[in-house]
Amino acid sequence: MIREIEKDMSIRAVFQKKESYQIDIRVEGQGTLILEPDLEEYEVGSKLVIMIVPEAGWRFLEWVPGGDFEGLGAFIELTIEKDIKERAILIKESID
Repeated sequence: MIREIEKDMSIRAVFQKKESYQIDIRVEGQGTLILEPDLEEYEVGSKLVIMIVPEAGWRFLEWVPGGDFEGLGAFIELTIEKDIKERAILIKESID
């Protein structure tokens, strides 16, 4: 809503903090995503363990650059503070 102010006014805004968040993690390649606990939504402040387990012949490469998980490994422990949307990249191991 846009309103032109023509005189002194009193304005009140009410903001509510989100109480639960969603996790959207995708795995590119062959592997399994494990979330502990595995829930539909997570309450603010709750603890979450994320594990990416590659299948045989695959290995964890990285989280897609630019996200909150960039530079982290395949095992993450965190406290939920916001929605999470990330992508893990697994690659085939080279055979020498």
